[in-house]
Amino acid sequence: MALFFDRDFTHRVYSDASYIGIGGWSSDFAFMWRVTRDTMSSLGFDMKRVDSHSSEPTGMAAGLHINPLEYIAAIINLWLALVKIIEAGPRDGGYILQLNADNTTALAWMSEAARTPDPFLQGLARLGSALLVAAARVLTKVVPTHIPGKQNTEADALSRPVSKFCPEVPSLDSVIAEWPNLRMCRICLLPTRLLQAIATVTSSPKTVVSYDALTTELLTLRPRSLLHGASSCALQSTLYGD
Repeated sequence: MALFFDRDFTHRVYSDASYIGIGGWSSDFAFMWRVTRDTMSSLGFDMKRVDSHSSEPTGMAAGLHINPLEYIAAIINLWLALVKIIEAGPRDGGYILQLNADNTTALAWMSEAARTPDPFLQGLARLGSALLVAAARVLTKVVPTHIPGKQNTEADALSRPVSKFCPEVPSLDSVIAEWPNLRMCRICLLPTRLLQAIATVTSSPKTVVSYDALTTELLTLRPRSLLHGASSCALQSTLYGD
């Protein structure tokens, strides 16, 4: 019953996306992660071709629009939060998770996109809906919340270059050095299987998936953690696995 009442958030997560990468972090769960455009392309995501100087799409480039990219980043943050909650076990009154992003469309999809007529969004939306059902099963209320872009600075830094004129994605250590809040977080290595599964339901409107079974499988996967230092000095995407 405690989840039906408006209460203070117990945990917060933040995500952001750009055409050259996605990223997220949480001081409450002490994690941060980032996946670059090149890595996403290698895992099966249909990424737009971008200009090397502006990091924006070239012309009418085909590929994923920024809205589904923002939604993918939010889904990864939701998955990570649920894994951490499952590991921590029950909490008196349950968990109230504030899912922060600066894209209102992606946040609206958390409750509405499962009804979208767009066949290229339905699979992704159903995966998000299945994760929300899984959250309820572990007594977690998810509250999608818009945060102004100017306040979403750490997630923004994880998802793109420091400057739009910088053609290279900065090393993770350089981002951590600039943002003090990230120094309290561990670098989270995401399982490659997670990204591959999201890419599969995103890439084809004809993909046939049991979303309950897929969610159950994904919630058995576990992230790994790295401390800051030599092992992360040249790290860009934070993944592990084949």
